[in-house]
Amino acid sequence: MIRPELAAQLRRWAEPAIAAGATLMALWIVGAGDLRWGWLSLILSLIIFVAGGLWVREAIRRVRFATGGADGAGRVFVEEGRILYVGGLGNVQIELNDVTRVDLAASKANGQSRASVLLYTPGVHPAAIPLNAEGQDGFIDALCTLPGFRFDALNAAILKQRAAGRFAPIVTFWRRDV
Repeated sequence: MIRPELAAQLRRWAEPAIAAGATLMALWIVGAGDLRWGWLSLILSLIIFVAGGLWVREAIRRVRFATGGADGAGRVFVEEGRILYVGGLGNVQIELNDVTRVDLAASKANGQSRASVLLYTPGVHPAAIPLNAEGQDGFIDALCTLPGFRFDALNAAILKQRAAGRFAPIVTFWRRDV
């Protein structure tokens, strides 16, 4: 009954909708509109509003960052500061504490945008991990633990490279201060 494109968009935006709905329902339950419990209602409403707003914000950021699903080559595993990428052309294991630079490489072919994160460690070639690999959510969360790493910088770099066309330059968006 529902077109596949519309169903895919609805699935994509499901988490932000659930976050907004749950926040509004929680505010209704504590009586944010009429403050029936006095100060307690006001305090609970403020806490729920802030927490719900943060949840909605993160959900929207994840939707905007999504690169088209987990149809890339390979799988990314993250455990205790160690990133393991298992792909068709080989496996890569990197300690997150050893990473000195993070770049973004993107290409566009046949209307499809492909982006990979290049992780540089001392003494070895950079490891390229596709952003559409399975398990990329945990990978991005692990990158966010790097000191000074900004998720917004990664998202902006991806959007900029998508707009650049077929051959976009490699962009450095994080470097460890030595």
